[in-house]
Amino acid sequence: VEGPIRFHLVPKIGWDDSVRAMRCGARNFLKKTGDDWIPPPIIEESSLQEGRSSASSSPPPWLLPASDDVAVLLAQRQAHLRKVGWRLLTSDPEVVIRLGNKAKLRDFAEQSHLLQYLPEHFLSSATATYPC
Repeated sequence: VEGPIRFHLVPKIGWDDSVRAMRCGARNFLKKTGDDWIPPPIIEESSLQEGRSSASSSPPPWLLPASDDVAVLLAQRQAHLRKVGWRLLTSDPEVVIRLGNKAKLRDFAEQSHLLQYLPEHFLSSATATYPC
C-alpha cells in the first residue's frame, strides 16, 4: 500500500519504478509537454479564489527537477508554483543557470569564495591524484 506522493521528480524520464521502489512517496510520471509547460496545480482554482487551502490533510508534495532545463523553468516560475500549492527548493533563475553550467562551476565557486567546498581541481588526468 502506497502513501501520499511526497516528491514529484520532473520531467518524466523513466525513473518512476525506481523512485517508487525507494518507498518514500517519490514519483516520476509528470510529462513535460513543451517550453511553456507548468505542472498541474495542487490547490484547485476555486479554493484559491475563495482563499481556502487544499482539502487534503497531507502536506503538499515537493517538486524536484530531474534535468537542468526544468530546474531553470521551476526557478523562473516559482512564485506561481508556490501559489498553486507546490513546495520547491530553488533559487533565483540566474543562480540556477550558473550552477547548471558544469564547465564554469569552478569559476562560479571561486567568484563566490566557495572553492574550499569543491574537490581538488586537475587540469589533466595525467596530473590527477586520488583521493582528491
